[in-house]
Amino acid sequence: MPLLLTRRDLETVFADPEFLEQAFQIAQDLVLGTHPARSTSITLPLAQRGPGLNLHLRAPEREGLCVGLRVGPAHGPYATDLAELLVAPDDGALLALAAADTLDAWRRTVPSGLAARYLAPAAARSLGVFGADVAAWSALSVLTRALPSLSVVRIYSSDTARARRLAGTAAQRTGIAVTAETSPRATVARADIVAVTTDHDAVAVDTAWLPDGALLITQVPVPAGDTAKHRSVTAAASARQAGHPHATLADIMAGREPPRTRSTQTLVYLADDVDGWDLAMQTWTLRRAWQLNIGQPFGLD
Repeated sequence: MPLLLTRRDLETVFADPEFLEQAFQIAQDLVLGTHPARSTSITLPLAQRGPGLNLHLRAPEREGLCVGLRVGPAHGPYATDLAELLVAPDDGALLALAAADTLDAWRRTVPSGLAARYLAPAAARSLGVFGADVAAWSALSVLTRALPSLSVVRIYSSDTARARRLAGTAAQRTGIAVTAETSPRATVARADIVAVTTDHDAVAVDTAWLPDGALLITQVPVPAGDTAKHRSVTAAASARQAGHPHATLADIMAGREPPRTRSTQTLVYLADDVDGWDLAMQTWTLRRAWQLNIGQPFGLD
C-alpha cells in the first residue's frame, strides 16, 4: 500500500541522524564516481492497455530505485502545492505521494552539507543564511548537523517578519543561537559560512564582504565580485569556467587539489546538480520512511 508523506513526515525522516549520514555517503559515491550514474530508459504503464510513458533517467546502479513524477496545478493560487508521485520503475506501481516542496529543498541542500565538510574553514563557528523559506531551513539544518562546530546562525531575508519567525523556530529546534539580521553585509561579514538559497535574496550578497577564508554556498548565481580573492568550486567538471582559478568538489574530496591555494582565499561553491542524485535521494527518503514507520498508508480503492 502506498504511503502519504506530508511535509511534517518528511521533516521527521530528514531529522534522523542515520538518514543524513547515509545521504552524505550516497552523494559522495556519486561525486567520486564510486557508484556512478548511468543512463537508462524505462516505460511506465499508464493504463491496462495502450502506450506507456517513456522516461530517460540518470541514476546509480542500485536496486530498488523509485521514479518521481511531479503533479499539481500549473497556474493559479495552488500552483506551488505540488506533489511528488514516487513509483516503481518496473511496473509503475505507486509507492508514495510526497510533499514536493519539502522534498526538493532537502534534495538540493544535502550535497551542500557534504561539500561544507571539505570546504569550510577549520572550526567554523558562524553561519549566515540568506532566505527564510523551507529551502533556508533545510540549509540551516543540514549545515549545522554536518558541521557541529557551528554555534551561531544569522538569517537575512528581505521579508524581515519571515526571517524572525524562522530564527525563532530554528533556535528552538536546533538548540543553538539563531537571530534575524536586518543588514545583508553584517550577515556576510560575520560568517565563516554563508548559504544563499533564493534568487530574491541573492542580489543582496556581495562576495567582497566575505571574510578571509570564508565559504559561500549558493544554490543560485551571485555576482562574481573580485575573482582574484576567491576560488570557485563546483561539483561537476562540466561546470568549469575558463579565465579564473576553478576546482571541482571531486578533485578536492579525492585529494587531487587542496580546497584553497592560500589560507585567506575565500571559496564560492555553486551547488549545481550531482549526476544521479535526484533519484538516489528520493529512493533513500522513501526507504528510510519505511524503516522508521513514518507516513500514512492509503489505498486507491
